[in-house]
Amino acid sequence: MTLLTLNETADFLRERDGFLILTHRAPDGDTLGSAAALCNALRELGKSADLLVNAQTTAMYLADVEQYFSNANPDACTLIAVDSANASLLQYEYGDVMKHAPVALAIDHHPSHAEFADRTLLDPVKSSCGEIVLELIHALNAPLSCESAKLLYIAVSTDTGCFRYKNTTESTLLAAAELIRAGAPNGALNHRLFMVKRMSRLRLEAMMLATLELYIGGELAVATITRGMMRESGADVYDLEDVATVAGSPEGVEMSVTLREQQDGGTKVSVRTVNFGNANALCAYLGGGGHGMAAGATVEADLATTKSRILDAVNNVWKGDKYKL
Repeated sequence: MTLLTLNETADFLRERDGFLILTHRAPDGDTLGSAAALCNALRELGKSADLLVNAQTTAMYLADVEQYFSNANPDACTLIAVDSANASLLQYEYGDVMKHAPVALAIDHHPSHAEFADRTLLDPVKSSCGEIVLELIHALNAPLSCESAKLLYIAVSTDTGCFRYKNTTESTLLAAAELIRAGAPNGALNHRLFMVKRMSRLRLEAMMLATLELYIGGELAVATITRGMMRESGADVYDLEDVATVAGSPEGVEMSVTLREQQDGGTKVSVRTVNFGNANALCAYLGGGGHGMAAGATVEADLATTKSRILDAVNNVWKGDKYKL
């Protein structure tokens, strides 16, 4: 397993062909936008490149990326993973990673990244993989087409909450400006991605807020989403985009935790923080990970047990008497 520089990654891509790009489970705008932009850039260089179809792609992004989807055999391709911190997060279609050819290259920005690929391009300072892929396109001397700019704007804007999150930096805004100059329709994308919600999502948010519990003088908020709430609201996976931010809406909340009941009885945990930059450490306590301000984990336990474990994790990770429950 080798860590590559940007230029070394560009050389690797120039020397090879037949690329199949993997995204992660429950794909968001960053993994899909970054992967599709890289795929488009490689095609514009005359390379053969596709995205392995990800059946979990929601209607929010499907029209943007479906033209890149393929059911190609992973064993016959040069595999690239985009925005996956570890092999277990790769899309379900890839199956058991031990049964396939190894991932030749991973491109990621998660500080918790586990080096599962033969080669890794990692930049944990970047707000999104979109920023990394933009730099990689330049290193390849590939054109930054209007299509690639649109896809990368989706990646960068969604991973920064339309540039509201603390992971937004000067370089993020400069990257966004470059993408807009290259033709990304930022106004239309911002409206579609951040300003419009279905009624089912609004009903789900109301139900979530009714479950909200506050701890540590209102600095910790915990909300739950049950399977019954999903049915009653009419919500589906489309409505879960960025749902973890809802619990952090009340004034004074420093850390928010969203617990979502899974079909198999397990619980999905999503953590968001404001100034306490240890969401990653908190989720690592539960076997997950991510960023300092946003992280997640999947716990093989019911909601009540998972809630007890997350409160225990807060006591162990969020140090100091002030933060004891």
